[in-house]
Amino acid sequence: MPADARKMNINDLNEALHILDEAATSSKDEIVKLIRDDYKNLQRTFNEMGPEFKSTLSSVGDETSRAVKESAQRVSAYAKQTAEQANEHVHTNPWYYIGGAAVAGGLLGYFLARKD
Repeated sequence: MPADARKMNINDLNEALHILDEAATSSKDEIVKLIRDDYKNLQRTFNEMGPEFKSTLSSVGDETSRAVKESAQRVSAYAKQTAEQANEHVHTNPWYYIGGAAVAGGLLGYFLARKD
């Protein structure tokens, strides 16, 4: 290949690289601008939604707290009622429970004392 042809090819390559570099720089600037604009729009939207969003979260938190408190009260009332019924039943029929405890104690002692 003659020297003039090589020089043309190098000049053509340098020119092509220069064009690609300019295109990449302008594309980068356009992409950065688009991202910046999208970010600003998103930020503006969140700022506009802020009070409404906080209010919604607060009301959800309040409702959840109320529901948990109500459930805890229901469980507590049920446990208290069940304990009162058991207490009443033990007081009206104490010998059943004394006998049951004696049998359970005897069986437990028997199994613990066994040597296999």
